[in-house]
Amino acid sequence: MKSPSNSVIRGPFTRPQPKGYPLDLTIPMAERLRDLLASRNFSQSLYEILPGLFDAEFKNKNPEQVMLVYGEFLDGLRAWQENAMMQHNRFPFMFSWPHRLEEIIETSRAQRQRTKSTGR
Repeated sequence: MKSPSNSVIRGPFTRPQPKGYPLDLTIPMAERLRDLLASRNFSQSLYEILPGLFDAEFKNKNPEQVMLVYGEFLDGLRAWQENAMMQHNRFPFMFSWPHRLEEIIETSRAQRQRTKSTGR
């Protein structure tokens, strides 16, 4: 008799591999999180893994700073996915966030460049 630990489970209940799917599937959640962060009403957030996480991170940040952090996150997510796709020879990988989210990323990148050039 084979032990369950030696068997391979396949089907809809296995852990999804994010590197195998395009980021298009994350757009609805990314949009909802953007709206939540813009509203600054974190008390009713269903998107936190740890309750109070958004409050702890963003309570001392103004709305612009909150969006800069979110822009860095989205940009990093895209870079991670691109690297994962390249490592697994899944070409071509082309993805761009919808306009509202791309604006946040571009603002974040511009701020990062200003910070690098001024040394602050």
